Amino acid sequence: MKALASLFLLSCVACIWEPLKDTAHSEPQRVYYQVFLRSFCDSNGDGIGDVVGLSGKLDYLSDLGINGLWLMPVHPSGSYHKYDVRDFYGIDPEYGTMEEFKTLLREAHKRDIKVVIDLVLNHTDDEHPWFQDALSGPESQFRPFYLWASPDSITEAKHLWHDQPADGTKVNSSKESFYGFFWKGMPDLNYDHPPLRDSILQIGRYWLKEVGVDGFRLDAALLIYPYYEGPQAAYLQKTLAWWDVFHKAMEETRPNTFLVGEVWQSDTVLLPFLSSGLDACFHFDLSNRIIETVLAEEDSFNLAGQLLAYRQQLAAFPEPNPERTDAIFLSNHDQDRLRSRFDGSWEKAGLAASILLTLPGTPFIYYGEELGMLGKKPDKHIREPFPWALPGTDPCQTAWQSLEYNMPEKTPPLSEQQFKEGSLWKHYRKLIHFRNTHPVMGQGEILPYEGKLPEGMLGYYRVLGEKRLLVLHQLAGRRSVLTWKGAGAVLFSTHEGSGITGDALRMAPFSTLVLEQKS
Repeated sequence: MKALASLFLLSCVACIWEPLKDTAHSEPQRVYYQVFLRSFCDSNGDGIGDVVGLSGKLDYLSDLGINGLWLMPVHPSGSYHKYDVRDFYGIDPEYGTMEEFKTLLREAHKRDIKVVIDLVLNHTDDEHPWFQDALSGPESQFRPFYLWASPDSITEAKHLWHDQPADGTKVNSSKESFYGFFWKGMPDLNYDHPPLRDSILQIGRYWLKEVGVDGFRLDAALLIYPYYEGPQAAYLQKTLAWWDVFHKAMEETRPNTFLVGEVWQSDTVLLPFLSSGLDACFHFDLSNRIIETVLAEEDSFNLAGQLLAYRQQLAAFPEPNPERTDAIFLSNHDQDRLRSRFDGSWEKAGLAASILLTLPGTPFIYYGEELGMLGKKPDKHIREPFPWALPGTDPCQTAWQSLEYNMPEKTPPLSEQQFKEGSLWKHYRKLIHFRNTHPVMGQGEILPYEGKLPEGMLGYYRVLGEKRLLVLHQLAGRRSVLTWKGAGAVLFSTHEGSGITGDALRMAPFSTLVLEQKS
């Protein structure tokens, strides 16, 4: 592409924005890696990834720069994804034993990697002992652990009330139905029942104190009370109050426990959770804005300005949680793979990573995102095995699901990308290590760049104390040449064709520059 001949004046412009007080979590800023154990690394040849397999790959993750893990559910379950728990106190035998899991924790902690596990507290599996006992009738002590109603009293959302569990057996002669938001195989729990609340708190304490995990990713954190089926404002307040109780109990058990919630909603609904008991929530609106910005090849969403406004709104909440941080991400196990959303574009996948990893907060990277894994729903296709090497050459490769999207010709395996200049894996590793060695990237504030930039560019400042960095992204697939009159020097560049020569600042297509500014 031809370079833009137009010259734009790029200089340090005094910002009218005042940086917010740093509200990052008290632990050092980390980069988390989301692992679906089933698809990650198989240690025993049964085709299913397991705890021992993950333990053997901790050095790989550490070398990548990862210092936090989010493990998708590890509890015994009847499904491949394990979001329907049958035993909150165990490890699914497909994945290993509790002793193997404790060994994983010890080895991770030796490498300064914290481990957060998925805790699914909205519902159980319909074969959980609590629910099986509850099916016997209203006299069961576990009956109030779940939500029940007579069919004639159900006037709304009738499809979410069920008269039989997944195995087809009738509930009982009482003719009551139970509530299951996701489906009849996942009956929702009743948080108005004190013994249920006590049981849940005991589960959390067990994993923190007896097992030694560092925190929890809280699945469906919005749905502790049936938010979509009742008075939303009232149910939201009850849910927030519950998470405050849970947070206090976990902090008493293990100080600095990290709680990150899945609240798949807009910023407006998300904000109150961060002023209550949760340390972080996944920022879905931000994720969408990053992806849409990259797709549009222009900053049509005012990305930095919107993010700053969100953070200012959060700071204005009464009694904000001082431990909070922003859980930023690009994709997860419920969404199409990132590179598939960019129609396979390696350049746009890399640019999205560059934006994510230069924003404030705590990044979460979905396993295989660093390789550009592909996949579109249904869910199994977005959870394919991690491609370690060419098929048949690595015994660690999982085989529970055949590769449809990530054959070597579409997604080169790790064994190739580690040694290929310009690979997406090298791009991720470079970005993560830069972030880890510059605290301003994780803990500093973001301020919009107020100078004039050419169309197709995004700029913002990152500020922490006396440290001030200017981040520039070339969103478009063309080169830009800008007149540079500002003080400072290039601290980081993703592309060899980007940098400063004399008074000219050059940006290669889809590239990122970080410039160190003098205060």
